[in-house]
Amino acid sequence: MPSTNAASSDFDLDPDDLNHLPESSGIVPIGGELPFNIQIQTSKLLDILTSLSPGFQHLDSRQRREWRTKLGRKLYPWTCPGFYKRLGESLHLGYAGQPDGHGTQHHWRLFYDDRLKERLEPRELVRLQDRKVAALQGRGLSNGVGCICAQRQN
Repeated sequence: MPSTNAASSDFDLDPDDLNHLPESSGIVPIGGELPFNIQIQTSKLLDILTSLSPGFQHLDSRQRREWRTKLGRKLYPWTCPGFYKRLGESLHLGYAGQPDGHGTQHHWRLFYDDRLKERLEPRELVRLQDRKVAALQGRGLSNGVGCICAQRQN
């Protein structure tokens, strides 16, 4: 895992602060405002946000569970088409729907720039995802599940 660098140290999420972050209004293009994005389920989103938040690392196990629960509750009201929020200068969040249908996990898009690219696209994750997608496509399923990494096309 890459070490925490100055680019990521400006991002320390506290679920209580989410009420005070500016939201964009209207529909946001699928490419967002940053050059890269990753589409993930809610559980993976919570994993990523906790790994990017230095303050989370200093909590005990009970506080960590409470933090994740609180963050999950904050996300639920945002499960609507067109939702987009700037979590930091180099990290934005958009809602991506429920591609597996009603009653399944919600999906999100994390938009980011070069400062977070290495932390959000580790080589191992990309290799694993390539194998998953290839296996799914081999079975006639063209829509991969889990994590889809992409660079915006200009």
